[in-house]
Amino acid sequence: MLENDRIKLRGVEPEDVDYLFMAENDTSLWQVSETLIPFTRHTLQKYAESVHDLHSQGQYRFIIEHIRTGTPVGMIDLFDYNQIHRRAGVGIVVSDKEFLNKGIAKDSLLILLKYAKSVLKLNQLYCSMHASNQISLELFESVGFSRVGERKEWFKTDSGWESELLYQLLLT
Repeated sequence: MLENDRIKLRGVEPEDVDYLFMAENDTSLWQVSETLIPFTRHTLQKYAESVHDLHSQGQYRFIIEHIRTGTPVGMIDLFDYNQIHRRAGVGIVVSDKEFLNKGIAKDSLLILLKYAKSVLKLNQLYCSMHASNQISLELFESVGFSRVGERKEWFKTDSGWESELLYQLLLT
């Protein structure tokens, strides 16, 4: 269920620490993740070895693994999971530059949508992004997310203030 002919979504393993270290410390992604300081290998090792449970922790990170090479190429997260209201937030990053603009993010999102609906029985998913993030806007709209709001001047950037766009997808 969590794969297609190109990729699979899987949980974080201790062997992923080097990949997590590279991806989480990629400063070009910090503006999106709101990271301010680098992660240490020790912190990421503890994370990789910890129990990952959507129900108790309210979040779950999937590694996007390229089937042919067996290597991680990105991550897709469920967060802010609410079992009562059957909803969660979703975030995605394809951090391996070789796989950008090749449909990996869309494949991952489609797999996750199917899983969220059929296994988790979620009613909806939501996401938010910088208004200037055209690639993400197009990605989420291409799988059916609709824009439901905007927070004006929400993010402080090097070039000034930027709005946050809010998107939602009803799965039922």
